[in-house]
Amino acid sequence: MSQQMPEIVRKYYEGINQGALDPTLFAEELHFRGVTDEYNSAQDFLKEMEATLGKMKPEIELLQAVVSSSGDEVAVRADLQTVVTELGKFRFSEWFRLEDGKISEIQLYYDPTPWKEYFASQEDES
Repeated sequence: MSQQMPEIVRKYYEGINQGALDPTLFAEELHFRGVTDEYNSAQDFLKEMEATLGKMKPEIELLQAVVSSSGDEVAVRADLQTVVTELGKFRFSEWFRLEDGKISEIQLYYDPTPWKEYFASQEDES
């Protein structure tokens, strides 16, 4: 069930680490579901990611990828570090569906507790 990570998923993570995602990686009707957000278009997802990448400057270290035998589903386990030191490094998982050479679906899984605490403390300071 494991094979080399598809190039399109590798480019997705390279884009995050470089601070800019390539819109051509995504199906127009991309469905993204995270712990706190959900988007049903690549345009909405990319708009949010642009803001997040600019503020957080995430750096992702890929730990493991599992690709389905058909090659159209990929599960990734990785660590994320941002410039926000209070968040520290934390582990997350993402599941991708690939269709016609594009990312058509992403599901993101992580413990949102540190993020909620950080953003709540930022609101308290305002």
